[in-house]
Amino acid sequence: MDAEVYFFLRNHHCPNAHASLLCEQSFSAPPYWKRVSETTQDPLAFSLPDIIAKEDPGEPVSSYRITDLSFLFFLFCLIGWLWEVGLHLVQYHELVNRGTMYGPWLPIYGTGGVLCILLLNRYKDKPLKTFVLIMLVAGVLEFATSWALDYFLNTSYWNYNDWFANLNGRICLAGLLAFAIGGSFAIYIAGPYLKKALVHIPARVRNIICIVLCSLFLADLICCAFFGFNSGAGVGSAY
Repeated sequence: MDAEVYFFLRNHHCPNAHASLLCEQSFSAPPYWKRVSETTQDPLAFSLPDIIAKEDPGEPVSSYRITDLSFLFFLFCLIGWLWEVGLHLVQYHELVNRGTMYGPWLPIYGTGGVLCILLLNRYKDKPLKTFVLIMLVAGVLEFATSWALDYFLNTSYWNYNDWFANLNGRICLAGLLAFAIGGSFAIYIAGPYLKKALVHIPARVRNIICIVLCSLFLADLICCAFFGFNSGAGVGSAY
């Protein structure tokens, strides 16, 4: 109520000649105030909540801290690794590390999940559009990753040549639909839930955990650089 009175007095009783002397010039224009004729007959009644609701496009990406995105990256990396290992176990009854690295993470899943949040969170109020855009982002990322592994390492970690609607065996329709479901999970469920959960963890603890995870990931990358990326039964088939 005090803020509403201030906005009214500021914009209706401060002559234009003196308005330029005020330090908070950003309050001189919408959406911070509306003319009384646009709201109600009560000179002290404003529709600030309505203005804010109209101006707010949803949960902004900027609301995600670096630590939030770091936790999400490793969460999606782990989920992707568990998915790949579990799928291979069900199909071939063989327990193997399906990751490109030695640890329990698949960077392509982590990168894809975080990219979906950073690029597509603004469209979350349009689920169908978001779903299609996730397919596009996942397709570009998976195709580029497959090409890079092929070109630089002469290695293939997946091949969709026998799948319906595939492109050079690097991506396929079924895979993109699966990634779109996973990306929707990241945007609508995992991202908001984890961000709220992390609020209850002290900032210092969050930072320490992130540093430890990033250090382990970096150590894994160094091992891959010296000893080569993970390969073996069911993974990393060289041409």
